[in-house]
Amino acid sequence: MLASSAFERMIGYTPAELLALPFSRYSHPDDVQLSLAARQSVFEGGAPHVSFEKRYVHKNGSIVWARLHASPLVLAEDERRYLLIVVEDITARKRVASRMRLPDRLLDLVPAAIVATDLEERVIYWNAAAERLYGWSRDEVTGRHLGELVVDPSELLPTEEVVRAIREGGGREGEFVVRHRDGTRFPVRVTRDFLYGENGEPVGIVGVSLDITAHKEAELRLAHQALHDPLTSLPNRLMLMERLNESLSRGRVGSVATAVLFVDLNGLKAVNDGLRLGHRAGDELLVAVGGRLRGFVRPQDTVARYGGDEFVLVLDGVETPEYAVQVGSRIVEKLLEPFDVAEDCVLISASVGVAVSAPGASAQDLLRCADVAMYRAKARGGGVELFEG
Repeated sequence: MLASSAFERMIGYTPAELLALPFSRYSHPDDVQLSLAARQSVFEGGAPHVSFEKRYVHKNGSIVWARLHASPLVLAEDERRYLLIVVEDITARKRVASRMRLPDRLLDLVPAAIVATDLEERVIYWNAAAERLYGWSRDEVTGRHLGELVVDPSELLPTEEVVRAIREGGGREGEFVVRHRDGTRFPVRVTRDFLYGENGEPVGIVGVSLDITAHKEAELRLAHQALHDPLTSLPNRLMLMERLNESLSRGRVGSVATAVLFVDLNGLKAVNDGLRLGHRAGDELLVAVGGRLRGFVRPQDTVARYGGDEFVLVLDGVETPEYAVQVGSRIVEKLLEPFDVAEDCVLISASVGVAVSAPGASAQDLLRCADVAMYRAKARGGGVELFEG
């Protein structure tokens, strides 16, 4: 038998003592058969690799927990069979795990995932909810690093930073994006705290995780509802004002203008009153108009429903008023084309008011000017009108 100096230090025996003693002398009596079975799996069963945990008995009588990785070793021109064993001391990890073991059955009833690691972020406890949340069984994860399992290594903070954050209170709770065994990424809220050793010093970290995917999706839905028209899904007045103010701010920096096109539909009331489906047909028409208006804008522009039968377009970075008027003219022409609504052919027209920002103009000023121009166009029977003071 040849043993490394690290193994000698781990169990306290000198090389000469290890050569003179049978391995059963420094193995825990309950684990001798486990070691023999592993040896048999490699030499007689043909297993290329065997991993297992066992206990050694230190020379001073204390128990040393180890994880062994055994594989056959073949040397050239030597007919004897050898066993190469890599031994990892996991005593500290087992001590921390023993602090979690007592309430195992109780913790498995908790619907939240409970994961405990040593200070090197290797898993020492993994409850049933963690198995369901992450897709890994307890036996598969024990001793493995979190970076192999649920968190990308690039996103893991250094251990000392995690410890400091928990000590200072700021790292006890947070939201993280983790991954399932199948690669799916999802958000969790994690509450963390220390596991303490007998001397009162931290020896591990325990985290309680809840899947907040549904919560995040609800937040997104609420945010969308707050900023979008429920019928057409276009931006509503609130988002319109945000986009318009942003465009004006960019224009001041880049010395370009922002144009607002105020679109009013002529004929919606006739659709509501005349078709068999009434207001349902009118709603269908408004959705179709919104879709058609989207075809006139660039990615940086905005189409919003202002209310009723009115829509507003914000054209970002307009260099000349003529460009905005041309867009307004194309809108008028396109909205004259028939709409297929409630199995009927519907014809409407539009009045479009155009206003182009001047230096120092506010969003309210620009909307008001476009609204005035729209009413001028409407008074002329439709078409496009540019506001000119």
